[in-house]
This record gives sequence, C-alpha cells and structure tokens, in this order.
Amino acid sequence: TALKQAPLGIAIFDRDMRYLAASSRFLTEQGLPGDTPLVGRLHYDVFPEVPDHWRAIHARALRDGAEQSHEADPYVRPDGRREWVRWSLRPWRADDGEIGGLVLYTEYVTPSVEARARLEAAEARYRAVFDQAAMGVARVSPEGRFLEVNDRFCAMMRYDRDELRGLTFQQITHPDDLETNLAYSHALLAGEIETYSVEKRYVTKQGQALWNHLTVSLVRDGAGAPDYFVSIVDDISARKR
Repeated sequence: TALKQAPLGIAIFDRDMRYLAASSRFLTEQGLPGDTPLVGRLHYDVFPEVPDHWRAIHARALRDGAEQSHEADPYVRPDGRREWVRWSLRPWRADDGEIGGLVLYTEYVTPSVEARARLEAAEARYRAVFDQAAMGVARVSPEGRFLEVNDRFCAMMRYDRDELRGLTFQQITHPDDLETNLAYSHALLAGEIETYSVEKRYVTKQGQALWNHLTVSLVRDGAGAPDYFVSIVDDISARKR
C-alpha cells in the first residue's frame, strides 16, 4: 500500500524485467489507470515503445549492478509528445547477494525543463539586444555601481568593461549634473516615478565632458525591492556642439 501511494513513479522488476510492483504515480505518468494490474507482465510488452538505449541501460544494470540516473532524459510518447524524465535505476539483490532485479524511480520534469528553456531563450534575446544596441546600455545597482555595461557604453566613456564595473555612476557624472541625477534616482527608488529621462554630462576616462540623453528605469525583484537600474545612454554631444 505504501508503494502504491508513493509520490514518485516507482517500479520494481525481476531479472527478466517483469513487474513485481509499481506505484500508482508510475502508472498515471505513463498514461495508464492507477489500478492497472502489472505484476508478472513484461515491461517491454506493456510499453513496446521503450527506446533501445533504455533497454541497454536496463541490461547493463542487470549485468554489472551499476546504479544509473539522469536529471532530464527526453522521452517521445507514442502520440509524438516529447516529455522529460528524471530517473534513477538501481539493482536489488537477493539473499544470496545476486542481482534479483531492478528498482526504477521516475519523475516527469517536463514543465521545469520547458520553463528553463524559455528562460534561456529570453536571456539569449536579452543578451543580443544588450550587446548589439547602438546606444550605451548599463545595469546599475541601487547604490550606483555598474553591474553590466555594453561595448557601446565602454567606447563612449573610453573605459574597458572591467574598469567601469569598478566604478559608480556618481564617479563618472559631471559634478554640475550629479545633484539632479541623484534626485531622480531617489525618486525611482521611492516609487514616486517609474522612469526618467534627462540630459547630463558624463566624464570620460580622459576627463572630457560628454553630453548624453539618459533614460533610466528601475527593475524590482520578486519581493518588490529595488534590484537594479537599467540605463540607456545616447551620445548627444554632436547636437550640443
């Protein structure tokens, strides 16, 4: 009864891969009713679509006694749907120490795998936009430290990426523009505004004042606390001249 109600898919086989027991979760995850009788039936008769590489894994475990596992193994169902399965397989031994069969643990992790894939795709799109933007782009901590900068911003400021990540926006803002910039930043952090745009001067590594049109928004974490600023910097020095 305890095995039947186990929260994971569990199946126990003899040396011929015939079922000795299985949890209801194992059955339902395979698309079968939870009370399907399996005892004595051959695994490959119940699921003839089992891929050859899994059959080889079963045979190797029975032969060598090696425990095996996979965090996210792809599995194509008969209807063509692709699922992802976390599984582990280990032999069980009889009283004489010989391998008596296998115990298989399974958990379908398709939602988490697909969510991770969507996140990775979104991050790749973000990275492409960030790196290839025609304007300077920076992620800045709530305290003002540069967390991430793109190539365009580095070129504008004449600093390399590591140098900028060791600085704050306060350090490279022209002294005459710093008070206004800080006032807007404090308003963002306080939730009084959602974004701001301002013309300001940065000071390049060579000490040159560089006019820019700066647009800043604030990203908050899941708890609503300030996480980082996103700054978009457009060089307008030619227009100012």
